[in-house]
Amino acid sequence: LQGEPHLSACGASGGWHIIGVCNGHQPGMPWYEVTGNIVMILGTLAALIYFFFSKPHKGLFFGTGSKIGIWVIMLGFGATFGFTVMGRISLLIGRIQYLLGDWLHLIE
Repeated sequence: LQGEPHLSACGASGGWHIIGVCNGHQPGMPWYEVTGNIVMILGTLAALIYFFFSKPHKGLFFGTGSKIGIWVIMLGFGATFGFTVMGRISLLIGRIQYLLGDWLHLIE
């Protein structure tokens, strides 16, 4: 019973904050963040439309939405794979520097 008033206050303030953000009353929010948020929401909705198999992917809403959705999914998986490869290459470079520098003293 001790945490209920605190949780109620946190939930209420979070709800009011979300309402303010949705209405555009976020002070100091630059236009590029708003644009990025809108693109993220539309991309997520397009990806969900692609996985909606109850209706055929024809027409302006479902046809275009599913085509945009598949591109969003491909970009997301491509970026994830690229970051993975970049991280592995970075680990390889660090290991080679250790082996040639600290261990074998071939480079300084």
